[in-house]
Amino acid sequence: MAQPFDGIRVLDLTHVLAGPFCTYQLGLLGAEIIKVEDPASPDITRGRGLDADANARDMGLTYASLGGNKKNVSINLKTKAGVTLLKRLVAQCHVFVHNFRQQKLDGLGLGYAEITAVNPQIIYCAISGFGQGNDRSHLPAYDNVIQALSGIMDSTGGRKTGASIVDIMTGQNAALAISSALFRWQREGTGALIDCSMLGSALQAMAPEISSRVNAENAIPAPSEPNLGCYKTKDRDIVIGAFTFAQHKRLWTLLGDREIAAYGDWPQIWAHAALMREKLSASFAQQSAQSWVDQLRKIDVPVEVVSTLEEAIETVSGWKGGPFSSVTDGDGARFTACGSAFSFDSGGPDLHTAPGQIGQDTLPVLAQFGLSQNEISELLEAGVVVSC
Repeated sequence: MAQPFDGIRVLDLTHVLAGPFCTYQLGLLGAEIIKVEDPASPDITRGRGLDADANARDMGLTYASLGGNKKNVSINLKTKAGVTLLKRLVAQCHVFVHNFRQQKLDGLGLGYAEITAVNPQIIYCAISGFGQGNDRSHLPAYDNVIQALSGIMDSTGGRKTGASIVDIMTGQNAALAISSALFRWQREGTGALIDCSMLGSALQAMAPEISSRVNAENAIPAPSEPNLGCYKTKDRDIVIGAFTFAQHKRLWTLLGDREIAAYGDWPQIWAHAALMREKLSASFAQQSAQSWVDQLRKIDVPVEVVSTLEEAIETVSGWKGGPFSSVTDGDGARFTACGSAFSFDSGGPDLHTAPGQIGQDTLPVLAQFGLSQNEISELLEAGVVVSC
């Protein structure tokens, strides 16, 4: 069975995390991703990761984590010939994605008007920190900066989350937007201009909190949730999730406190939060983490040990439809990466191509797009394109 995006071609001018995550998701679902990098200034994540040798080879693991299923082309877009070449590629693509500041692309002659002049039906997706058309549109942004502005960092006690969640959420939103635009294009033959921002994605992730702030007519202090807390046991920390009233009742019945088990509404639970937290802390400290996990799972109350990343990887390794996929690169080395968080019964996400070197696919891609050998040779000699 064909994958959802078989036959869809994406011109990918993204870098760092949010944009590459977006195009990686499309590539896992069958789209042909043409990743374009500047030969003098390629994706900065190629030099980042915990393997020094890989960093030195411009194959840093941060880059490689989202580099599979992509063809790597190196074009100097600071040259007129490079921009002209890119537009030849645009004419044969369905999607154009970038996450540079828009004024940079406009300055190169690669803004929406110029791209649609070449391909009126193209889906043009601009990913940015703050979105277009506001007083911060011109500013640079990274995940930690957006976490600070959005209120996420305030909600975590002034600390950035360990993972770059804003980048990932933005990439997911961009992939969803492109998928939606492709669905409409298939029906109507029309392109789209997509404006996808990191700040919008971060605020979207806080939808319940925002709703509580802007709509509460009779505001109450932010409630404490002892039944959703992190607690120390004899050996390790656990997190419990007794969110429903039924779960609350089962938890406190297990702990032998019938009075608290009888609480049946939120105001009653919130009013006794301090007492509940004190009793939970005292109870959990008496036994090991595994003992509590066994007991709470038996009564169907969500619970997990606070795990390391290595433990999390071990937990899901080997699961049917799990998130990890492995591919072999041109040198026969095995590379493992996260794929999608979902699977299909057939024709679903698939990692089939290892991350590539800068410009390793320049020559075959240009030939695929119809350039003659003489044209390719001239571009190579002029330094407009680079092939490794």
